[in-house]
Amino acid sequence: IEKVFERADKYLIAQDNLSFLPVIVFDEIGLAELSPHNPLKVLHAELEVETCKYGFVGISNWRLDASKMNRTLYLACSDPDDDDLKLTGSVIAQGILGDSKATQLMKEILPGLATAYYDLFSSLKLGQKYEYYFGLRDFYSLIKGIVREIQKTPDIDPYAVIRQQLTINFDGVVDGANFMWDCFCKTLHREELLFQYKPPNLKQIIFFKLVKSRNFI
Repeated sequence: IEKVFERADKYLIAQDNLSFLPVIVFDEIGLAELSPHNPLKVLHAELEVETCKYGFVGISNWRLDASKMNRTLYLACSDPDDDDLKLTGSVIAQGILGDSKATQLMKEILPGLATAYYDLFSSLKLGQKYEYYFGLRDFYSLIKGIVREIQKTPDIDPYAVIRQQLTINFDGVVDGANFMWDCFCKTLHREELLFQYKPPNLKQIIFFKLVKSRNFI
């Protein structure tokens, strides 16, 4: 952490410009508090108002202790609601697909996917044991996976893709894939889809991943 601040100082000296402000972004800063060596104590001196020469952004899933918090402006983001998820999913799809027929298709199915994830998250929150077993990264990965498959093969069956991507992103100790598929079909009032599409088995998922990695290489 000290070396990061030293690098910022070198940028400041090299620019020799009062309008230049190095900004340090510390992602998952809360994890550093778990260390018995207390590495965040470095911030006490660096973030004092009188001596701080840098911009500093710390991102964490939980609050830091008071000695760090009182040196910063604290902005808390609540868990996204159904509308937030729909908007975010739409932005992801638009960013990958642009304006196309596939984009219109995503607009039709995104509300169901957002509602399905929100219901799963709310359900796990009540149980507490697996409250954060799935997170927003899984939801974003789901949307990106569906969008890219539709982009690659426009004539592909979108519901088959959704069923496959749900298993890839929401399977595990908690069977989130089946929960979300059930909710998705009911949200779209397409209950006939429930048993029409079967989830891929492990061999099919591994094969899919291998094909994807070869295409990437």
